[in-house]
Amino acid sequence: MIVSCKKYQNRVNHIKNKWLNSCPINYVILTADPNLDKNYIYTESNKSLVVKSADEYEYLPHKVKYGVSALIDLFNPEYILKCDDDVLINNNMLMDYVKLMIEEHHDYHGKYWSYKEGEFTNYAKKKFNENQERFYFYTFTDYFMGPLYFLSNKSCKIIKDKMDPGLCKYEDINVGLTLKNNGIKINRVRQNLYVFDFDIVKFKKIEKMAWTPEQT
Repeated sequence: MIVSCKKYQNRVNHIKNKWLNSCPINYVILTADPNLDKNYIYTESNKSLVVKSADEYEYLPHKVKYGVSALIDLFNPEYILKCDDDVLINNNMLMDYVKLMIEEHHDYHGKYWSYKEGEFTNYAKKKFNENQERFYFYTFTDYFMGPLYFLSNKSCKIIKDKMDPGLCKYEDINVGLTLKNNGIKINRVRQNLYVFDFDIVKFKKIEKMAWTPEQT
């Protein structure tokens, strides 16, 4: 599930050329439209899934919950990989990763984050002190970071039935908190799943660094 928005079609075009067109896993491009007359619209020809929600960043938890819910209704998949639209993926390593997740029966996995005393730099402390909501959830939540994470069918159904999109406006923290509160354990293996990909910053339309599965 590639999470995007209408104004970033250029990002989708870029990742299609880089890796998505050759990806061996079925995918959808998730966007949102608050004016839909139904909960979602799926178009097979262009792999588009549009859910009924605002499309802005602050509504990302709504978009992810509704996207996961739609995919459960449409396909009831064994798993969902949630992926941002500015991420570059090594398809061979992606398949190895998915195989590992299934063989080891993971319900939730990605790049791990948890707050521990003394971990923040001075910059981060200043940043989080200015944003008490995020600081609170960082302090009390174990979760996997937003660029790419794995959800089993069990976790997807918990998100569909239990996630409150208004609980926290940061989608990855909200997902982690929802799963933690519903009995899903954090299994911290392969913590170096991602590394920065510096090549993508040469593509001027993409504004931030991307994460990729570790190459070593």
